[in-house]
Amino acid sequence: MTWATHHTSCWPDLDAREEATDIGRRLDVCGFVFSAPPDAIFRNIGPTYVRDAWQRLGQVLNRHGVAADDLSWGMMHPGETHIRRLRNDEPCRFIGWTSRNLVEFDADARWGLVDAELGVGTPPLRSAVTWRSLRWQIGGEEVALGLRLFEALATDEYTDWSPHDILAGGRNLSEPWVRVAAALRDVSQTGLDSALAAAERSYSTLGYRIVLRGYQAFATGWGLALRFPDPPELGNV
Repeated sequence: MTWATHHTSCWPDLDAREEATDIGRRLDVCGFVFSAPPDAIFRNIGPTYVRDAWQRLGQVLNRHGVAADDLSWGMMHPGETHIRRLRNDEPCRFIGWTSRNLVEFDADARWGLVDAELGVGTPPLRSAVTWRSLRWQIGGEEVALGLRLFEALATDEYTDWSPHDILAGGRNLSEPWVRVAAALRDVSQTGLDSALAAAERSYSTLGYRIVLRGYQAFATGWGLALRFPDPPELGNV
């Protein structure tokens, strides 16, 4: 996981909020991350989705008496973080809110109860701890900046959008984001145009923007001769 591809030119407001690691790549945290499948995230990601998730998280933690006054937006390294029944090879994985103070929460008797309750709600969240993460001083109430970070993290590493890896995972080929992967695999402009049109119809503005920018970055990185439309502008949050 890197924070390099876009941030120096596209995300200066985020760069200014990034926290330092403990040492080297080490930043021990407990996190509560968005866990819906990618298609569901792309359909729903936006201000209401994030506000609902943040509100649910606070309610669940309060109900179980878990103090988490240092929660802030962050991402847990997908190669060093494991959550049962959750894939770690998808875009938008392991993004959510993290806490330094709760780094040993997985040893707490309330851990399983909190994780189970978060996982069955809407939007679903899951709990994890890891030694390697990135974290920003962006609170849960800062929805607009949090969504900018979500987009940046979801599109920063273009190998997350590898058509080969995505299509090897037994995906539902009717989902628009999977159809885009198939079009890139086949280097088909007609297929790409059709799949992106379906994505624009089906996904939220931010969800479509993430899909478009993620695959466009992959196509550029691999020199694929495909044309992409300009990403849509986002309105005020």
